[in-house]
Amino acid sequence: MPTPPPTTDTDALESLAVLFQDSTEEREIPRKQVVSWAFWDWATQPFNSVILTFVFAALYLVSDSFLPADVASLPDDSPVKEAALADLTSGYGLVTTIAGLLILFLAPVLGQQADRRGSKKRWLFVFTMLLALAQFALFFVYAQPVFFWYGAAVLAVGAVISEIAGVNYNALLVQVSTPKTVGKVSGLGWGMGYIGGIVALVIVVALTFADWFGMDTSDGLAYRLIAVGCGVWTILFSIPLFRNVPEPPPSAPGQSVGFFRSYVVLVKDIARLFREHRPTFWFLIASAVYRDGLAGVFAFGGVLAAVAFGFGPTDVILFAIAANIVAGLSTIIAGRFDDRFGAKAVIVVALTTLVVV
Repeated sequence: MPTPPPTTDTDALESLAVLFQDSTEEREIPRKQVVSWAFWDWATQPFNSVILTFVFAALYLVSDSFLPADVASLPDDSPVKEAALADLTSGYGLVTTIAGLLILFLAPVLGQQADRRGSKKRWLFVFTMLLALAQFALFFVYAQPVFFWYGAAVLAVGAVISEIAGVNYNALLVQVSTPKTVGKVSGLGWGMGYIGGIVALVIVVALTFADWFGMDTSDGLAYRLIAVGCGVWTILFSIPLFRNVPEPPPSAPGQSVGFFRSYVVLVKDIARLFREHRPTFWFLIASAVYRDGLAGVFAFGGVLAAVAFGFGPTDVILFAIAANIVAGLSTIIAGRFDDRFGAKAVIVVALTTLVVV
């Protein structure tokens, strides 16, 4: 009697078995490692919430600071000025689209390389430092039209770096969780990220109300200093992970595959997944589409609030704080629900609620 094809990706399961060790036994994960892992999300969230979504991009890069002087001086309801701001928004949208394509082609292969070589933590360190450098580079985005494309390009590069770093960060989850606690620990990381974003946004609000203590903030200096502050934040709060979380073992020790050869391996893995475990294949497709839409919301939520709905700087930041509070609490709670009711039930309820709302 012929053996039926396996219904799961056996190689993937073997790798997970090594990483999770014995799934029938609950490992004792030191709390220090769990909290240290979660602090990386705290460390990098200001890049997403302060830089990409609500402050630097929305209130500075696509503002009249980067319009020609004669256009910037026009009334806010002037069709000419509105069209010029729309052009800035379109330009920013173009570079974020290019960034999304780069993430699509680079992240899976770089993640595969890190898996095989057991170098997730090392690559996470490299991309975390590059992310900090990208934020430091934003200091040179002066409030002049000629610097718009430079600023947009740096933001796009930062977004690519952030996503690739996130691939390695998420891969370390198995080092700080067990099959029974993975939802709770994952939710803690997400929640810590949102809380970190809230704290960073509150600091921005405080500095704004204090009028930057009388500092000359012309030529966009306030926003440029915010970017530098976020870079320092990223470095400082990522240190616990690099000190306390161990490097996972390689998934394929002794096997070395070149960068371009990795694309061949990737295509074969996807084809095998389609043949042998189709539900997982469709889940990954759905996840990709969903996350792409979510990335659009994150990238343009603040821009739409500021440009389309006329929110002032303080209103945009308060909106950001409220959104991060709701998101942070929700992710921590949802992580516990995941462990209790299962991931599918939580996803279905969350997506249904999102569609209804």
